Amino acid sequence: MPSGKSFEDHLDDFNTIILDLENIEIKVDDEDQVLLLLLISLPSQHDSLLDMLIYGRDSLSLDEVKAALFLKKLKKKLEGGGY
Repeated sequence: MPSGKSFEDHLDDFNTIILDLENIEIKVDDEDQVLLLLLISLPSQHDSLLDMLIYGRDSLSLDEVKAALFLKKLKKKLEGGGY
């Protein structure tokens, strides 16, 4: 993710790519979307979250990853004193 770009903007870009692929009849299943989102596009600041989500699990859904990333962002925001 480029520096200065919000996670929401990054996720919107990612979703646009997935929809573009579907429009040309390329289906990317949920587990592959998770791998693409995590392994290719997230910056290194999310490495510890990535490790926590991936290791010791048999499967992982995109919704679980999104929820974990949003919770991490909210926690960081609350620790900074802002809402």
